[in-house]
Amino acid sequence: MVSGKQYVPDTVGRPLTVVLNELTYYGVSFVVQHTEPPRNKFALCDYACYVLRQRTQADGTIHLTAGAKMAPENISKQEIRELQSSSDIKQ
Repeated sequence: MVSGKQYVPDTVGRPLTVVLNELTYYGVSFVVQHTEPPRNKFALCDYACYVLRQRTQADGTIHLTAGAKMAPENISKQEIRELQSSSDIKQ
């Protein structure tokens, strides 16, 4: 709590894992919704999600919309899945 109000950090553009850790630390209730592009034309790095949108409800709950960043062009979707499964980064 900051000055009698709930602490609400600016989360847009930050890595989702960092934001979730921060919100949990400060005891802020939150809901996360993941979004994907309508077409699956490009490979996405699912392990590297970022906050795209932040809304605060009247009850103080923060609603976050998160999306994965685009993978480099020279990496396949299979390689992304292998990296994700071997990565220590979890959401």
